[in-house]
Amino acid sequence: MRGRRSQVISSFVLTLFVFIALDGQAQSPVGYSSPPGYSDALEREMYEEAEVIAKSEIAKMLQEGRGGEMSSAFLYSDLANAQRLARNLPAASLNYELAIDIIERTGDRMNVALEIPLQGLGMTALDSRRPDLALESFNRAIHVRQVSDGPHSIDQAKSLELLASAHAAAGNEDKSIAMTDRLGMLIQRHADDPDVDVVGLRLTQGALYRDLGKRESERAAYSQAVASIRTRAEVDDQLLIEPYVRTGESFLFEYFENYASATNQDELPDKHLLEESARQFEIANELAAASTGEDWTLRYRALLALGDFYSFTANFSRARQAYRESWELLTQEPSRLARRKADLEVAVPLWQPLPTIHGTGVVLITDTAAGNDLYEGELTIGFTVSQRGRLTNIALVESNSPERQPRLEARLKESLGSFVYRPRIERGFLVDSADQQLRFGYTESSDNNNNR
Repeated sequence: MRGRRSQVISSFVLTLFVFIALDGQAQSPVGYSSPPGYSDALEREMYEEAEVIAKSEIAKMLQEGRGGEMSSAFLYSDLANAQRLARNLPAASLNYELAIDIIERTGDRMNVALEIPLQGLGMTALDSRRPDLALESFNRAIHVRQVSDGPHSIDQAKSLELLASAHAAAGNEDKSIAMTDRLGMLIQRHADDPDVDVVGLRLTQGALYRDLGKRESERAAYSQAVASIRTRAEVDDQLLIEPYVRTGESFLFEYFENYASATNQDELPDKHLLEESARQFEIANELAAASTGEDWTLRYRALLALGDFYSFTANFSRARQAYRESWELLTQEPSRLARRKADLEVAVPLWQPLPTIHGTGVVLITDTAAGNDLYEGELTIGFTVSQRGRLTNIALVESNSPERQPRLEARLKESLGSFVYRPRIERGFLVDSADQQLRFGYTESSDNNNNR
């Protein structure tokens, strides 16, 4: 099962978290406020500006001789957050460690203030492809929180989420599932607490199960989110949109994952998965259309997901309609144009299933800074994304392989033929996107090399 998932890259997460806060923006310690302008810079993804703001405040503290105070640790943590989001990972690690050192010297090794820089240090380790180091940081973050607030503190939820992700990155699937289950038990313990964002936590739990390929558990978490909303004295139907959309996406991707792994007619997935997916998206859009709330993002979320569903299922006329309505919604206010540019003015990958080739591992290289030493060879393939979201004019652009790989080239081109994109929109019309490229790296097993 895990091998199959490792061969399938699905990019629906690009739309899944459109309106959730930027990943990695750690919460501030109680009683501490980040410098003026810092949080706004992060929200606008102006990480260098946020870094400058944090450095300026640190310089002031140093000039005043207060560089060793607890508050300086929080500033160093802010600085590290900006550096990590800007992908300056070595500097981020150093400043998280400096924040930790200051807290330990001015407080103690069990001070709960350590939680945030420990989380940041762990996320930096994950970004650096060192899940082993991330596990150490997240485990310690949980420990200091439990020492401070007890073993059932809901405030450990973020660290549990990060720990589950780190175990998954380290290949410890069973431990990742165990941490996600543990998060669910913690949520249930606080289900009746009005101060706890139970719905948001259930969505987080579902996303963890999704990344592990545990589709039924994922949908169970979303169902619990819906139940939590419906048990409130005053039900806000807008809150139901996100869990319904995610449930629809879960059914949709389960169908296509199973379709991609099928080796014969008998293994093809049941169409009921698509039928159930459609039903969930329809409910979400009905709720969004009926909503009298002012949050346009929920209407957009439901519309865009519906358009993506129709693109997947080759219902191109309905996809075009949903995408055009999404475009019109984002064109109504200047403040929405940045979202339009990111989501609709470029071709967005939705489904990228990679071929399974005996003896050869194939990955899609998404990190432009990835070194060539990670792979035995690389292939760059060019194509056009049609206005229907399918790939045409597929051709090899470049190869730095030691020798020609005709079998690999053929299988990659074949796979690209099944990719699904959200087509680019120009002036409200779906258009082709030419001159697109993807870079693939490959490695071969020793057995495969010996059999050449």
